[in-house]
Amino acid sequence: MKTATKTAADSKPRTASKTAPEKQRPRRPAAPKVGFVSLGCPKALVDSERILTQLRAEGYLVAPSYKDADLVVVNTCGFIDSAVEESLDAIGEALAENGKVIVTGCLGAKGSVVKDTHPRVLAVTGPHATDEVMRAIHAHLPQLQTRTSRKSPKAAITAARSASFRRCAAISSAARSAT
Repeated sequence: MKTATKTAADSKPRTASKTAPEKQRPRRPAAPKVGFVSLGCPKALVDSERILTQLRAEGYLVAPSYKDADLVVVNTCGFIDSAVEESLDAIGEALAENGKVIVTGCLGAKGSVVKDTHPRVLAVTGPHATDEVMRAIHAHLPQLQTRTSRKSPKAAITAARSASFRRCAAISSAARSAT
């Protein structure tokens, strides 16, 4: 009959770190977070939803606040003077709170109004410019690998500043009925 001989090494409890080294998967960097402010009419809301859907499809996260965001996109309204003022205020607030801001929407289509007021914005595009906005985001945040799924995640948002929405919608309705 054979007897087992205990050695000092056998009496020590084994831990995972003492066993054969496991293959560790490289950690993926945390996905960048993008803050989003949407101002304006239903058309601007559709643009916002398209941009947010593309962001999520590419793996970006949507931040709930300026301080949690790596960058902020402000989708502006430029239809009436009070909406322009509100858009410029929102851009200024985002710059003050975060510092990295991309502007899109109708106000962006009005030439240098945004850059003259807020020269620190990273990029300015007009409405219906999802591809341009995404290029600007890629220029300032790491580009993530695009998902290959056929189904794009849906993004639904509500206008953070509904006063602009109501003003633009009312004016648009009045303008249509006048023609």
